[in-house]
Amino acid sequence: MEALRVDGVSFLRSQGTRRSPHRVILSDISFAVDRGERVALLGANGTGKSTLLRLLAGILQPTTGTVSRFGRVSSMLDPSFAMSDILSPLENCRTRLILEGIPSSNIPTIIRQIEEFAEIGEQFRHPMNTLSSGMWARVAFALMTTLPHEILLIDEGFGLADNSFRAKARTRLLQLYSDADALVFASHDSLLLRSTCTRGIVLKDHVVAYDGTIEQAVEFHEA
Repeated sequence: MEALRVDGVSFLRSQGTRRSPHRVILSDISFAVDRGERVALLGANGTGKSTLLRLLAGILQPTTGTVSRFGRVSSMLDPSFAMSDILSPLENCRTRLILEGIPSSNIPTIIRQIEEFAEIGEQFRHPMNTLSSGMWARVAFALMTTLPHEILLIDEGFGLADNSFRAKARTRLLQLYSDADALVFASHDSLLLRSTCTRGIVLKDHVVAYDGTIEQAVEFHEA
């Protein structure tokens, strides 16, 4: 059973110049992800991995083509996404849990779990604009990894910038990888991809250059 389907998707970014009004980011991308699959996105910087993840999540809309989602999609792409900098982490988390449809009786317990995992002390009750970038990432990571996941989309830099937090975050990520119905993961870490994914999609020159087993995809990318 399919979890995601991408049909003929292209994405152009406006450059605002008469001579070159648009820049091609992705061109005629098509693939499907079945439930139970763990799919790695590989490619050099600037090949469109992050853009493709945002299209899968519904954050961006394709210029042409369609993206179909057959389940609840959770994305861990940008630590600052959907977080108000004038609210505290506590207030941001409460608002997000309400929007996710979490029963109000469960919210205090979940917020305590988020606060304990983030380990930012009293800053959890101060406005987000007083937090360091590492604290932002900790809060966003703790929130997103506490929510239930069916189809999980991850960009490798999410929440892992803080060295003291990285080992703890990776342990939780490994559990998420095994629990999600489907996973799409963009990373440059071939060892991590080999250990968590079974399939690899390589982006090059705006298109899917290779789609196959993770071993063959990594070899194709590195070559």
